[in-house]
Amino acid sequence: MITDAQTRLSNVQALTSGTVASTNSYDLGKARDIGRGHPLRVIVTVDTAFGGGTSVTPNIIESDNADLSSPSQISLGETTLEASLTAGAKIMDRVLPKTSKRYIGVQYVNSGTHSAGAVSAHIVIDADSSTQFQANTGL
Repeated sequence: MITDAQTRLSNVQALTSGTVASTNSYDLGKARDIGRGHPLRVIVTVDTAFGGGTSVTPNIIESDNADLSSPSQISLGETTLEASLTAGAKIMDRVLPKTSKRYIGVQYVNSGTHSAGAVSAHIVIDADSSTQFQANTGL
């Protein structure tokens, strides 16, 4: 899997509680569908193991605003329980669905309050078949 800084939605983003958006958004330049051609995927991996909470659910979102305020969910992710939120785990690998707004990001729904845990999210063309990834060092 080849990643790019411009398509990085989260980079070792710490998650503690509540519902939070990825620290970065991907700017399409204007509201348009980017689904034409080879399908793009959104990958979310765990960089730092989670502790103290219950679960995390990543959702792909779109917004008219770069800060991802007032988002619309375009793909609901699956809930991953705390015991499976270990460093290197892949918790989302989804084809990016048809979009209609300018900015793309990820929304993380945290259940419980995590004492530790961080994720990275990217838009990629191809994904590795492995379910374990080396934890990101923040580069």
